[in-house]
Amino acid sequence: MTMNRKEIILQEIEKNPQEPLNYYLLALEERRNKEWEACINLLKNLIEQFPTYHPSYYVLAEIYYQLDRIEEGTNIAERGIQQAKDLQLGKVLHELEQLMLLND
Repeated sequence: MTMNRKEIILQEIEKNPQEPLNYYLLALEERRNKEWEACINLLKNLIEQFPTYHPSYYVLAEIYYQLDRIEEGTNIAERGIQQAKDLQLGKVLHELEQLMLLND
């Protein structure tokens, strides 16, 4: 029996629940399947559990903007910008600022 990507990712989460990449991959899988609320919930939980895992801010803000949830998108982008400043991640900071400019 062949496992699908989601099953494989869930198995990886079970093996290593402290690895934020696995939750991020699961969120991307939900996004690919257009399971928006599942994706949003995963990314929100990822941000709460692993606040320095910066890719989650961009993806969550982008999804909110795509769903015309502008205020929520801007809020997450601003939180990501603060994290990028704190971690001195210039490229991440620039990308989040650009995302806000394009969508506000």
